[in-house]
Amino acid sequence: MSIPVSFVGIQGHFHSSDINIDVVKYRLDKVAEAGLKIWITELTVSENDANKKAVALENLMTLFFSHPAVEGIMLWGFWDGAIHNAPAKLFEGPNLTPNAAGQVYLDLVEKSWKTDYSQTISPHTHLSTTGFLGDYVLNVKRDGHVIHQEPFSVDQSGKHVTVHLTGDHDVSHVAFG
Repeated sequence: MSIPVSFVGIQGHFHSSDINIDVVKYRLDKVAEAGLKIWITELTVSENDANKKAVALENLMTLFFSHPAVEGIMLWGFWDGAIHNAPAKLFEGPNLTPNAAGQVYLDLVEKSWKTDYSQTISPHTHLSTTGFLGDYVLNVKRDGHVIHQEPFSVDQSGKHVTVHLTGDHDVSHVAFG
């Protein structure tokens, strides 16, 4: 009996901020030679200095996010209220306040790697843009009011979204993000 394997998980526990990113990339490339998608699981950087941890986390996440075989990254405990390894925390206190490394995480995920697109248009306009992988909602507006919404996802193959509006729906603006 054979069992299909569709991806491989790599635990990402780094016990210091002193990380040779070239070595991590080499090892990631070697695993990718198997031809399977990779998930980075249990990502932690154990470092008491939040600024050093921030630099290491940014380097690791950028490598993982940009690697063609990596399909996802999962953090392993990120809040000091629910983590057994305190030096790996990214957020602190009851309000989940980000430390320097937590802020790097938020900046990457919520700003740098998120596509927000907005464009004023006229009838019969064709638009083209690039965006990061992920799930989006396209909003078509007229005079500031949403007249059409359409969810869509961008994957490795890209995405074409065509919107046909009928009647008196003159469009003035499209946006997604």
